[in-house]
Amino acid sequence: MFAFRHQYKLLSRLPINRSKAGFSLVECIIALLILMIVALSVVSVFDYSFRNNNSAKKRFGALLLARQRLEEARNILFVNLTKGTVTENNVVSDGMKYKVVRTVTDNDLVTDSTAPGPETKLVTITVSPSESLVASDAITLTTYRSITRPGPNREPNNP
Repeated sequence: MFAFRHQYKLLSRLPINRSKAGFSLVECIIALLILMIVALSVVSVFDYSFRNNNSAKKRFGALLLARQRLEEARNILFVNLTKGTVTENNVVSDGMKYKVVRTVTDNDLVTDSTAPGPETKLVTITVSPSESLVASDAITLTTYRSITRPGPNREPNNP
């Protein structure tokens, strides 16, 4: 026991080297500031990726809705597909609201008395999220519908 106390007293009398004493308060505050800056940059990256994923979800939902509406337009009889623009607001798909615009344009390629009416129609479907003001979130799909017409030596078909 005496040897242990004697050793302790010898160690306590040794001079303390300031360079090995530990961290000062200023060093700790600087280290915490650096860690806080790094943590905030990581949080900003998470926020950016969350917003980007949300925007991608909107565009993907708009694409699915545009494809669905394009298939519906393809299933309409050619004669019932009237020229003009139809706008639907607040269409809900996958929990999000969209604006759907369908535009049908007549394309009369052949002007012949034996083939009256247009042979092709251009159908354009544009879907955009209702809450988004960014133009890049809008999806536009186009397709052509056509009907066969007889040649000059045959009677016209009834579409």
